[in-house]
Amino acid sequence: MESSQNGISADFGAKCPFRMGVLPGRDPLEEAAEIRRSGHCPTVALPGGLEAKAVVDHALARRLLTSSLVSRDARRHWPGYLDGTIDVDGIIAIWVGTENALNSYDQEHRRLRAPITEALSRRRVAAMVPVIRKVVDSLLDGIEGSAGVVDAVEAFATQVPLRVTASLLGIEPRKHAPFRTAIGSLFDTGATAAEAAGHQAVVSALIQELIGHKRERPGDDLTSDLIREADLSDRQLHDQLMLIIGAGIETTVHGIGTLLVNLMTHPEQLRLLVSGKATWEQACEESLRYRGPIGGVPLRFVVSDFTDPDTGEGFTRGEPVLINFGAAGRDAAVHGPSADSFDITRRQKPHLAFGAGPHFCPGAALARQEITVAAASWFARFPRCELAVEPSELRFLPSWIINGYVQVPIRLRAAGAFRTA
Repeated sequence: MESSQNGISADFGAKCPFRMGVLPGRDPLEEAAEIRRSGHCPTVALPGGLEAKAVVDHALARRLLTSSLVSRDARRHWPGYLDGTIDVDGIIAIWVGTENALNSYDQEHRRLRAPITEALSRRRVAAMVPVIRKVVDSLLDGIEGSAGVVDAVEAFATQVPLRVTASLLGIEPRKHAPFRTAIGSLFDTGATAAEAAGHQAVVSALIQELIGHKRERPGDDLTSDLIREADLSDRQLHDQLMLIIGAGIETTVHGIGTLLVNLMTHPEQLRLLVSGKATWEQACEESLRYRGPIGGVPLRFVVSDFTDPDTGEGFTRGEPVLINFGAAGRDAAVHGPSADSFDITRRQKPHLAFGAGPHFCPGAALARQEITVAAASWFARFPRCELAVEPSELRFLPSWIINGYVQVPIRLRAAGAFRTA
């Protein structure tokens, strides 16, 4: 097997699968580009040596996401998972072992998804916009008096979805920081099996405490609604909340942080927004395409043998599949020769940042509101802000599940009118 100087295999064929996450903190899109050179869905090796097909082709990914021939239910469609004949690494175990809407199939999936979809309907999300604006304005008020450099991830991008999700679920303010720290740890794909199990135990304890509190003192919140109305076992209730908190916070954190970076590093695009030649909704969608917050969520499984008619790729029953959402967003077959360019006026911005098909993220409308309100308000308040480091110095998270920055240090400068020239 040939190896490059950075320790990553230079031969990505079937005899030598590309190893995901060998260099923690490497740009996930660089890794995705290397995988793409091997075809529509080459085999990759995940932590622990587990092999899976990594789908980097946008059209193929969409077909698989919308097909009943591919499932997220390891208990039903991954032979050997329950009896332990498959050695599942710690981080993989976390993401395939939960009993919630993420990892269910067919009728069970529809049953578990229904209460979340109702709670996050467009009507309810529209009613939450004032809450989002209040959270954002409060945070910006606190940041405005800061001197020097501010880490926009910790001081802002993290706090917006954390406080909004906490409001939705009825999480007490004193528990905000513990939840954020614990949930973030579940995306560390460099963690050992023991570390991953420890992270999961901390999250579980916090969720159990929340459930116990809401059973004693129910309120007007989603946690209380799930306890009162949803037909869920104790395990399912726990895992549903884990899904909502994880998906509702961490992905939106990096949706916000990355949009701030994209606009500061592409000032001509920011000028289009200021001049009214483009909308914040356009900017959000292009950022989600260009560098979406999800790299790949493990795992999906082939329900029965089939061949994709468009690519000729064959899939075998029980085979693990990893959809590489980040790579799909840069597919030149869909986005043309400018796929690697950030252009908010791009006429078509199809992306899979929220998935597709039965598992399309029910919180997509809420996330879009949080991202657009947060970014628009940030630049309205700090129109002369700039990155305090070179873009090449920004560090990526040590994760191939989440695509985002560890920190985004920003120099606020003086308040004033937007720079338009």
